[in-house]
Amino acid sequence: VLSCVVNASGALRCSVVSEDPPGWGFGNASLEISRFFRLAPQTRDGVPTDGGTIRIPISWQLGE
Repeated sequence: VLSCVVNASGALRCSVVSEDPPGWGFGNASLEISRFFRLAPQTRDGVPTDGGTIRIPISWQLGE
């Protein structure tokens, strides 16, 4: 699970809040892909602003 802050341009700044199973690198992999995520930013009086927050659960599946 990532916890992210959305800036005014829609880019995310994330950190890992949980990883299961720990130590397999899924948290770091999730951080790597999060740099490609974009969201609509929060607005104040119609103006995009920094500071919106979101938690993003990511599930990984190992191939055979």
